[in-house]
Amino acid sequence: MKETLRYLIWTLGVTLWMTVCFVIPDFVDNPVGNWQTMLAVTAYITAVGIFQFFVVFLLGFNRYACTALLPLYALAGSVCAYYRLIYHVTITPLLLDAALHTHAREAAGVISIWLIVWIIINVGVAILVSVYRFRKIRMAMPAWLWVAAAAMMVGYYAAIPRLKQALVMRFPVNLVYSISECIAAANRPAVVRQYPKLVSAEVPDSLVVVAVIGEAARADHMQLNGYPRMTNPLLSQDSHTVSLPHIYSQYTNTNGSVPHLLTRADSAHTDYAYTEHSFVSLFHQTGFHTVWLSNKNQTKPFRDFMEEADTIEYTAAARAQSLYAKWLDGDMLPLMDTYLGQQPRQLFVLHTMGSHWLYDTHVSDDLFLFQPVVSNRDVRQNSQEQIINSYDNTMVYLDAFLYDIISRVRDYPAILLYLSDHGESLGEGGRYLHAQVNAEEENYPAALVWYSDKYQALFPEKVEALQKNSLYRYRTDYFFYSILSAAGMQAEGDNASLNIFIPKTEPTP
Repeated sequence: MKETLRYLIWTLGVTLWMTVCFVIPDFVDNPVGNWQTMLAVTAYITAVGIFQFFVVFLLGFNRYACTALLPLYALAGSVCAYYRLIYHVTITPLLLDAALHTHAREAAGVISIWLIVWIIINVGVAILVSVYRFRKIRMAMPAWLWVAAAAMMVGYYAAIPRLKQALVMRFPVNLVYSISECIAAANRPAVVRQYPKLVSAEVPDSLVVVAVIGEAARADHMQLNGYPRMTNPLLSQDSHTVSLPHIYSQYTNTNGSVPHLLTRADSAHTDYAYTEHSFVSLFHQTGFHTVWLSNKNQTKPFRDFMEEADTIEYTAAARAQSLYAKWLDGDMLPLMDTYLGQQPRQLFVLHTMGSHWLYDTHVSDDLFLFQPVVSNRDVRQNSQEQIINSYDNTMVYLDAFLYDIISRVRDYPAILLYLSDHGESLGEGGRYLHAQVNAEEENYPAALVWYSDKYQALFPEKVEALQKNSLYRYRTDYFFYSILSAAGMQAEGDNASLNIFIPKTEPTP
């Protein structure tokens, strides 16, 4: 009886430590305007703390298992709590998927000495309490008690829907849930992709189509859309540039967004991203030589689409892994020069690093127009002014990069469509970077179209419709149908709500 009491006291003590270090960080930014709200938040903290009690009780039930598992649990809790507290990021399947498909340089950009110290402290505490459990509490508990405790924990989790919803958003349930969802996605059975049906294809003999997939560029930081800073000094002077300021992306990470915009996938048919080929295959079918130029790491969600192209060039393959080495989208342009003009019909897809953190590594030295820039790779260790300056410099570089492409194709019958995969959080509500939920600033990516004189001569009605449609609101669903339409093709499902090159009948917004 004495040993059992000692174990319960030990469990309660460890639970209190974990509640303070791993649970409360999930609630520190909850607005508390009165005592009723304070009581509600306290009740939620207590409820999640009770679940932690069950977890600790089960982890510590066997002293050998406790010694092995409790430090690992503290490690996971430390990481989740740190990013929740410092970056206001909650672990979700979306965020975990993005983290699992990132590379060492990007990951290093959000690792700081304070994270390491925080991990060392908590893992150290876990080791100490595990050693105490191993040496001082030697009782042998019956297996039925462990089973009963596990059943009580499951019942506690499932009994009240509102409580279950709260637990799914908190450590450790959110981590377990996110991992299970990512495993399920990774084990999704392979499918044979189907070709979307072309309704018509009246493609000119000579045409260059350029699709630029951006990264983390926000529409509201584009000078073209009324942003007061000169982030588009070149494009804003070109009368053939048409910005689309009201594009909505339901995804805020690359792996979700890119398959969506390459295919017929939409909010009602998300499966098309996994079951159908992209527009690249349809361009190939109609006689285009297709080239995919990538400045991103190859990842499973869009690797299949890259392989639809006749030619793939991957500029990042031989890039230095130094965190502070330059990683510029302009490195794709010499590769584009190699292929441009070799065939009368050409499609170029350029997948960019864009405005990804670390921002300054994606800007050439001559385009640091806004100062001071970030001085610390831990985003929250920089001032808001530094973060916005560095981010806006990436927009200036984007302007120069797109203009360099335009200068290469200006004398061809050519059209360029640019769409960023999502936006970026720059401190709104304490949020930074992307791949977060309930972050509206991440749902509105930058988008634009440029066309040459020769293209306008080929398709004057499309250019006229584009100019009239530019202020309408579209989801990123538009991209698949519109890029085909730009080349004279129409896919099954195409209509005025999805195609920026089809005249609308409703009044101008």
